[in-house]
Amino acid sequence: MYAPLVDNDEPLGLAPVVVFFSPQIRPFPSRKVIFSSIGANLADIVGAVAVVPDLTNYPKGRIREQVEDAREALQWVNANMHRFGGDPSRLFLSGMGIGGTVAQLVPLQAAIIESRDQFLAKNPGRTEEDLPNGVREVKVY
Repeated sequence: MYAPLVDNDEPLGLAPVVVFFSPQIRPFPSRKVIFSSIGANLADIVGAVAVVPDLTNYPKGRIREQVEDAREALQWVNANMHRFGGDPSRLFLSGMGIGGTVAQLVPLQAAIIESRDQFLAKNPGRTEEDLPNGVREVKVY
């Protein structure tokens, strides 16, 4: 977690929160070593509260485990951002490489599932078999 430095002469406002999911770099056990400068720059230059969580690396973790790790990190961020001056209405997901894919999948999976469930609730005679191919198999990890 990287938080902006507070100037005591300025009124303290809530800062945007940026969660950055880094790409996979296999030779390094922790990508935070390499990508910590992104978190520091987001805090110092942009004035954002920045979080750079580690996701399980391939082959130990595939996309399912990485999305699960991302969801756990986001739960932690939601529960703790207020301690660092983060604004819950300005939460941004970002990433690079597989981290960018994970940043997209986290909200996208939930939106697809919610859309499917709302469609089925509004159309009682329809079943999952009536939905486009694959939609019934999507799960939130």
